[in-house]
Amino acid sequence: MLICEEDCSACGACMNVCPSKCIEYKFDIYGIKRANINVTKCIHCSMCKKVCPMLNDIKGNVSKNCYSAWSKDKKIRKNSASGGIATELYRFAIKNKMWICGVNMDNNYLCSYSITNSNYDQFANSKYTYSDMGYIYTIIKEKILKNEKVLFIGLPCQVAALKQYIDLYKLNRNLLTLVDIVCHGVTPQDYLKTHIENICKKKKKNATEVFFRDPSFNTYTYTFTLKNNGIPFYKKKVYRNDVYQIGYHKGIAYRENCYHCRFSNKQRQGDLTLSDFAGVGKYKKCDYDNKMYLVF
Repeated sequence: MLICEEDCSACGACMNVCPSKCIEYKFDIYGIKRANINVTKCIHCSMCKKVCPMLNDIKGNVSKNCYSAWSKDKKIRKNSASGGIATELYRFAIKNKMWICGVNMDNNYLCSYSITNSNYDQFANSKYTYSDMGYIYTIIKEKILKNEKVLFIGLPCQVAALKQYIDLYKLNRNLLTLVDIVCHGVTPQDYLKTHIENICKKKKKNATEVFFRDPSFNTYTYTFTLKNNGIPFYKKKVYRNDVYQIGYHKGIAYRENCYHCRFSNKQRQGDLTLSDFAGVGKYKKCDYDNKMYLVF
């Protein structure tokens, strides 16, 4: 093990930085991914320790300003989890010839990061599960070395890991825009996969679409749906007898590292921070719908 099992966030930075490729993911008895070192291949360069966000003091920034914001595009607001600011950032980046990084879900209901300079629709809407970073660090490094700009939106632990990776290689930080999302934990990806597969088996349907906050039922209701070719065959709102939703929103099914997250504080890792802003209007009059807001 590189670090204590309870601390590993499986960010994958160590796997990307290792020159001998001796680090790989392994699952523990609970189906949780951990970074493991193959000691027979290790050359003891300590690059993994230097890049690990859990072993290094990675400085954050206190936000200077707080804004309520939303997309002016009604379609984007409806289809996005909260206001559509992330989508607008992606649109802005693509318009300005930048690469964008976000999370998509594959046909096996597993989430991972990918990079593109065109299609941002795949990144829309929240995905409440662990997302595999894979070799996105290495790809971003290659883009920056070519003097190309990149926008990355992710969780604070992932943003911190990417910052440390970029600094370790002394890359041009000005070519990378980092956006962290206010996070309250992630569940292991196998929990979601198993949950969906069990529902599909019981309903005798194949889920071609998965939504954690289905726009068809308003994203602010947090309606979890499974659809087959656009037709929902499973629909549950928060706490409505769906074990995955209960486990996630009640905070009882997270990865162990989430319960003592070192990045859950006012020292933010990104250049911008995005979050729900449902409380807007409580202390000062606001003429807009607080269900459509984001703060950064």
